[in-house]
Amino acid sequence: MSNKVLFIVAPTQYLPSGGIQTQVRRTQVELEKMGYEIEMFSRTKAYHASEYLCGHVWRAGLETYMDTLSLANQGIPFALSTIFLRGTLSRFSRLQYRYVHNLLERNPFHLVNDTLCARKQAQLCGAALPNTQFEAEYCYETIRLDAEKTTVIPNGVDTDWLVEKQNYRKDQTLFDQPFVLCVGRIDDPRKNFDLVVQACLKLKIRCILVGSLSANSTRGPGKKIRQAVDDNPDLIKYLGVIPHGDPSLAELFQKCTILALPSDFETPGLAALEAGFCGSNIIITPVGGTREYFQNDVEYVQPKKLRPLELAIIKCIDQTQPSDLSLRIGKDYTWANVARLTAEVYESFR
Repeated sequence: MSNKVLFIVAPTQYLPSGGIQTQVRRTQVELEKMGYEIEMFSRTKAYHASEYLCGHVWRAGLETYMDTLSLANQGIPFALSTIFLRGTLSRFSRLQYRYVHNLLERNPFHLVNDTLCARKQAQLCGAALPNTQFEAEYCYETIRLDAEKTTVIPNGVDTDWLVEKQNYRKDQTLFDQPFVLCVGRIDDPRKNFDLVVQACLKLKIRCILVGSLSANSTRGPGKKIRQAVDDNPDLIKYLGVIPHGDPSLAELFQKCTILALPSDFETPGLAALEAGFCGSNIIITPVGGTREYFQNDVEYVQPKKLRPLELAIIKCIDQTQPSDLSLRIGKDYTWANVARLTAEVYESFR
């Protein structure tokens, strides 16, 4: 049987940066090293099931729904990387959630939404691949994913570009004092980077921000962060977007004192894994399965809580990372290991 695998990727994931894009790209590279032939799904092409081992849909939901139906209608079995964690549900909100979606299912106009599309994909897939057990259980609850066909496959770390010590920047004064690093979509309200900036301003600790930040932010966290950068240029520094794999980003991971990711939820956050591999202290949300990766080797802070975040920064700014975290990340969370686990699922389709 063929080793060809069809990838279906949501359009937004073709962007050059971001955790999901990196996950897709690096898994593909490692699978190809193992002898699999990866082909991107095209709506203009007719496929024959006999020519493919399986498909792989990256993200459950509206963005990939129609292509998934096309794949299923052509008789090609597929694995589904759910990437569906939308936050946490309290017991009360779970009851609300069930009520609303039961109404939607009975809607005579077949109202389409993200969750109902994901639920159908979960029903059709031959295997489901969440990043954490937390995400798996979330999907059991929200999209009725079958536990019998679920395999948790973690995220990975690009160890090659992170191993070599970097002095990439000519101006090394950026690193002349301990600093907190934030990497991601800087003005995303879910990330709570505005709280990190607020805490660093109060504690007089340098904060370096890397990622997208709209120049036209007029409200919300983006506006607050822009104002802090403008008013405190020596303390709060925004470096813009740095592509994944760039040596200047590796240098930041290697030299930061703390990587802060106090998001509403994470699964678990590639930046945190990469900084952890480089030896940084990690401050991160406990929501979203992060404990499955980091265990007791990081500081956990609840989202939206400023004082606990300040205390975590004070605690971490003068301490070294627990020694076994970097070793464990380098051993258990490589993309080669991710590809091996993924390939085991593919082989179940033979």
